[in-house]
Amino acid sequence: MSSLQITVRSISDSPTIEYHIRKHFAKLNRIYSKISNCRVIIDVPQNHKHKGKIFSVSIDITIPGKELISRKQSQNLYIAIRNSFAAIEKLLEKHIKRKTIFTNKYPIPPVDHNTQTKDTNMMMHN
Repeated sequence: MSSLQITVRSISDSPTIEYHIRKHFAKLNRIYSKISNCRVIIDVPQNHKHKGKIFSVSIDITIPGKELISRKQSQNLYIAIRNSFAAIEKLLEKHIKRKTIFTNKYPIPPVDHNTQTKDTNMMMHN
C-alpha cells in the first residue's frame, strides 16, 4: 500500500491543491503499483530574482531499491505540480524500461527436471 504525504509551506493549503496532487499520484500508481511512499512538498522560495511568486514543487517517491526525485518551479502552482509529476513519471518509465531490458537480456533458462546430468547418473549407478 502506497502512502502519500503532502506538505504545503508559505501558502495556505486548499482542497483544490490536494485534489490535483492526488489525481497525479493515482496516475503514477496505475503506471507502477509498487510505489511505497510519495512525498510532495509545495513551497514559495523567498529569495528569487523573478517578479511575483514562484512555486516550487518537489516530489520524492520510493520504489523497491530506488528513490526518484523531481523538483520543478513555475509562476503557476498547477503547472509546477503537473511538470513535477510529469518528470517523475518519465523517471519511473525509464526505471521500468531499464528493469524490463535487464530482465529480458538475461533471462533465466527454464530447468528441465526430467533430464539428468552425468554426475547424477554416476551417483545413482555407484
